[in-house]
Amino acid sequence: MSPSTVPSIESWMKSQGYHLFISERVEFMKSSQEQPRQIVNDLFGRLDRLAWGKVHTVVLIALGIGWALDGFEVTIVGPMLSFLAKYFHRTVQQAAYVGSVFLLGAFAGALIFSVLADGAVNASWSIGSIVASLTSLVVLVSLPPAVGWRYVFLFGGVVAIFVAIVRRILPESPRWLAYHGHLDQAEAVVEKVEASCLWGV
Repeated sequence: MSPSTVPSIESWMKSQGYHLFISERVEFMKSSQEQPRQIVNDLFGRLDRLAWGKVHTVVLIALGIGWALDGFEVTIVGPMLSFLAKYFHRTVQQAAYVGSVFLLGAFAGALIFSVLADGAVNASWSIGSIVASLTSLVVLVSLPPAVGWRYVFLFGGVVAIFVAIVRRILPESPRWLAYHGHLDQAEAVVEKVEASCLWGV
């Protein structure tokens, strides 16, 4: 067979039908890449159109209690350390070390999460601090000193347990699930949130 009569690879593949197979695979790969994008865009669109629902309320309560608990811990450190230093026969310097480490941790957390705060949150938090201080005068003044500080820390522990339980109940963020490829789980979360809406979608 002369070189001029030898079929090229392209013509041979066409004669065998391989070019159809390759084009079909290319189109399939394109569609398989576009399909997840369409699903993700649809999920995000449904989330943006949602009205207020039960899930939103639970998330708001959990975040609010968690934020208040963080402020509660910062608020009680100073008064409690001075009392506990005397109760456990520790020096003022030892108590100051504990307070310094605690405040350094609060400072580092504030640098990271300060972007989440705004004027409304700061104002409402100030009002809440005043109310909490006035409430403590009524609740703790009747307790003996050896018992009162235990109730203070007990309250913080109970609230922390409550937040941990609520956190287990809360669904994972559908946006996080979608970005990490868990589209079925993201779809289930969006359907749950849609079902909890009070005023429809």
